[in-house]
Parts: sequence; structure tokens; C-alpha cells
Amino acid sequence: MTNEENKEEQNASTLTQTTCRFCKQSIHHNASRCHICGSYQGYLRIFFTNIPLLTSIVLVLIAVAQVMIAYNQLIDARQKQIDATTALKKASNAENISLDSANHINKFEIQAKDKFIEISKVSKKIAEQSLQIDEIEKEANLLIESIRNMNEVSEFIQNNGWIAKIDFNGIYHVVGAKLDKNSISMTGATVLSRWNGGFVNMSNDDYKLIGENMCSDNAIEKYNSTIGNYPFWPYSHFMLALCLKAKSDQSWEKHAQHAVNIFKIISYIPDRHWHYDLFRSKLENMLKE
Repeated sequence: MTNEENKEEQNASTLTQTTCRFCKQSIHHNASRCHICGSYQGYLRIFFTNIPLLTSIVLVLIAVAQVMIAYNQLIDARQKQIDATTALKKASNAENISLDSANHINKFEIQAKDKFIEISKVSKKIAEQSLQIDEIEKEANLLIESIRNMNEVSEFIQNNGWIAKIDFNGIYHVVGAKLDKNSISMTGATVLSRWNGGFVNMSNDDYKLIGENMCSDNAIEKYNSTIGNYPFWPYSHFMLALCLKAKSDQSWEKHAQHAVNIFKIISYIPDRHWHYDLFRSKLENMLKE
């Protein structure tokens, strides 16, 4: 580094430093309070901080001066044989002045406390307004997120809405404005008809899951494979969450929540198969446990 660069650096450092008004130590030029002696640097802050002390000192000095005057007058009265009663009255007046000074100090303290309370109220209002601004900002963010979610829902329904008519076993139901347990519909196989590899099926009699090896290692591998090929198919996420929970694997919640999100999107489709609402309810109850 050259001498000129050193000088420039020293000048820059000097420009950002100043001297404390009290301890004369070097401090940052924007510092409102000395980090060494703790003294405030602004004239107004120093003045208002020391008002109670200065007032008390002035009043005490006035009182002391009055007492001294009274005392001197008493000495003069004795020396000049002034009536003792007059001296006592003056001393009494000095005492009253002292009491008045004390009362004035008390009044000033009360006024200072009242001002502090007013400042506290203003600070509280500012804090409340700040909280209101934060709440408004949160609501705005939620609205933005809601719009974003609705765009995602619209895109999902446009690209994958056809799966809404497929039941748990992967069978497509062609007819039925609102498919439920009592609806009659034409059915057909789909690319998802063998998504479960035969490890699990839903009984048409009691609507329960059946399968001796539904949570075997091979079954879990099949569910993962289906997720890789058809990530929008919620039942593979459902079965994986069910099996991982049975194995005390905490990652089950991730798959459960993912399936619930897909079920929620499909809930916007009015002619969805009733299996979707059934398994969404099962998952939401699992997540609440």
C-alpha cells in the first residue's frame, strides 16, 4: 500500500471519528452516546437528561442562599441589637422558601412522571400501529399465496383432472354425475389399474383395504415406483404414508400431507369419485393423532 493510500485511509478513518464531549476519547461521529463513559453527545439529550438535576441544584442553591441571607441578617440583628422578632420572621420566611422549593421539586417530579406516561402511551400507539401494519402485510401475503394456489389448482385440474373419476383400484368410472357408493356407472381399466402391483385393493363389500403383503418391502418399492411415474396419483402417497407410519418412520407425514394436498385440489372437481373424500378424511385423522 502506498503512502497516498495510507493517507487516504487515515483521512477516511478520521472523518468517521469525533471526540467525546466529556471524556475526550475517540468515538464514531454518528454515536449518540459515548461507549467509554456512557455520556450522551447531543446537546438536547444532555440538556433534557440533566433538567431534573439542574433544577434541583438551582433550587437547593436558592434555598441555601436564602438561609445564608437569613443567617447573616440574624447576625447583623444581634450586632445592631435589631429586634429578635424581626430576625425570626425572616428566618421563618427563609424556611418557607425552602419548603416552597421542595414543593416545586415535587411538582416537577410529578410533571416529569406525567410526561413519561404520555411518552409511554405514544410509544404504545406506535407499537400497535406497527402490529397493524404487520397484520396487513401478512393478509396481503396470504392473499398472494391464495392466488398462487388457485393457479396451481387450475393447472392441475387442466392437466390431470381425468384421475378424479378413477377409484382406489385404478378403475375409471365413465358414467355418473356425482359418483358415490350407490351410483351406477360404466367402468374401464386405465394405466393406473395395476399401480398397486396386486399388493393392496379396496373391498367393494365393506370398503376396507385388503392385502396380506400391503406393507412388505416389495409393496413399498412398488408404491415408490408409482410415485416416480405418476406423482399426481394420491393413493400411492397414501399407502406409502400408511406403511411408513406402521414402521415408525417419521417421513410418513410428508407423504400423507402430499396426498392430502392432491385430495384438496381434486375436491374442486364436482364429479370426482367418492373414494377421494373417504381417503382424504382418513389421512387428515391420521395427521391429527
